[in-house]
Amino acid sequence: MKKSSGDWEILVNHRSDLLTQHLILTGIYKYARLKEFGFTFDFPYILYDHASGNIYWKANQVAEMATNLLSVSQYRKLIAGLERSFNEYKKFVAGFKKNRANVRRNPAIIGEYFRQSQKAAASVAQSQLEKVFSKKLVDEGIPPEAIHAAKTDTTRAVAQLQRITQKFRNELKKNSLSRALEKELKTFCKRFGYLGMKYFLGHPWTVWEAYEMLKGSGGTPKKDVKNNRQYRSPYLPFIKSLLRIRTERYELMCYSTSLFREMIMTYCADFIFYDELLYLTPDEIVELFRRNFPQRKIIEQRKSFTLELTDSGCVIKAALSPPPSTPTRGLHEVFGVVAYPGIISGRVKIVLSPKESAHVERGDILVTTTSTPDFLPAMMRAAAFVTDIGGITSHAAIVAREMKKPCVIGTK
Repeated sequence: MKKSSGDWEILVNHRSDLLTQHLILTGIYKYARLKEFGFTFDFPYILYDHASGNIYWKANQVAEMATNLLSVSQYRKLIAGLERSFNEYKKFVAGFKKNRANVRRNPAIIGEYFRQSQKAAASVAQSQLEKVFSKKLVDEGIPPEAIHAAKTDTTRAVAQLQRITQKFRNELKKNSLSRALEKELKTFCKRFGYLGMKYFLGHPWTVWEAYEMLKGSGGTPKKDVKNNRQYRSPYLPFIKSLLRIRTERYELMCYSTSLFREMIMTYCADFIFYDELLYLTPDEIVELFRRNFPQRKIIEQRKSFTLELTDSGCVIKAALSPPPSTPTRGLHEVFGVVAYPGIISGRVKIVLSPKESAHVERGDILVTTTSTPDFLPAMMRAAAFVTDIGGITSHAAIVAREMKKPCVIGTK
């Protein structure tokens, strides 16, 4: 399929895996139901390019979501539905954690896991209804820092790391790891380690990785930007609710995939290699556990691919031709939206993948396409963040407000 510049818009960028993207797109296809909120489509047409990590949405549908402000009653209905879906999935994940040891005797556990996860993933599309708020806030003169992030595991993890850094600051200067610090980090990893997952990709943080997050992070929380003005808008509570639910949904899905990964590696290691599952669809994995093995050449064929969400569902296609590169020579300024204000100077470090986080040192300016919780090690050390993609409720914006670090988003 040819991708013309006017038809599609890059809405998200992150290098993922086939299993994650197929599950999310199928969930959106089956359960999004956006027509219930007055849109002309039930689900958005989406194209995921594995080579670049770009996730394209149809430009006309993005424009419709970014300009159609729902009524107060519609936002209440939306938030109630998202809350209900989140609580149902949370209850399912608790049961899955208890039952997953039986997966070899009862393969239906796998099928139900994917079905429930697809239902939870539908809110990925509904969360894009936040886009309309960006312009609304500007029109009403409400700055991004007025949107206080609710306490979720993302913000709790940041606060806990800052607390540990303060408690052991002298030890960290000596580059040593005492038993007391190791115990603290083990507790931290047991509680928050799953944030190292990006859906099915990655692995829970280790003690070593948590220790690296502490080194050079500074640790002392900065004072918030003073702004005593009280902002009033009927939509501000909805923005805060949508932000909280979206973050909690993402965290819960990453927690569930960490349980899924642990299940495969604990109970099925002689049966299947976990990393190979990332090249299969949920239906293919269900068949695999029914002893209907897919051809192994499928894995090789899917080292490069695209996924497209159409009226027929999620379709696997060949890789797109490489997109033309944008010349940056002679570029002296970039412009975007302020997610958290401040003035800072430092060395720019361009990080295109969480695997490159080690390149970021204390005081650097982290520049990336978009951030997810697995970027947290780099964000702890960086002095400021700049992202190509993202809005005022994006992950980078949330962490910037929590860490009180200058952040510019949506530079494109």
